[in-house]
Amino acid sequence: MAFNSLDDRTWLDTLNIITRHGFKLHDIVPLSYSATSVIQDNRKNALKTDFVLTFKNEGRSTQSEIVYQNDAAALRAKIAQILHCHPDYEVYNVINELFTETIPKGYIHKVSHIIKACAEIMK
Repeated sequence: MAFNSLDDRTWLDTLNIITRHGFKLHDIVPLSYSATSVIQDNRKNALKTDFVLTFKNEGRSTQSEIVYQNDAAALRAKIAQILHCHPDYEVYNVINELFTETIPKGYIHKVSHIIKACAEIMK
C-alpha cells in the first residue's frame, strides 16, 4: 500500500484497521516521487514522499495494535540525533526516518508532534 498523511489519527487508524484484519506489517519504505507537486514545493512541512507499506495476510491478527509514543523528550532527542547525522534534512526526511524505525516496532509519533519538535530544533 502506498500512503502518506499529515493527520495523526489517520495514520493510527489506517495501520490498526489493517493489522486487526489479520495483516502483519513486513516493511515500510519511503517512496520518492519523480517530480513533486506545486503544493509539495511550496507548502511548509509538506510531505515529499509516500510510504510503501508491505503487509502479509497472516489469516489472524498476530500483530499488536500500533500505539502513540508520547514521550516528548525522547522524540526531541531522536530528532536531534537524526539531524546531527543529516544536517541537511527537512521535516519530511525526519518523519521518514522516524516512521521507518518506529512503526515496525509497534508505535508511532504523532506527525503534529514531530513537526512541532522539528520547528523548535531547526530554528
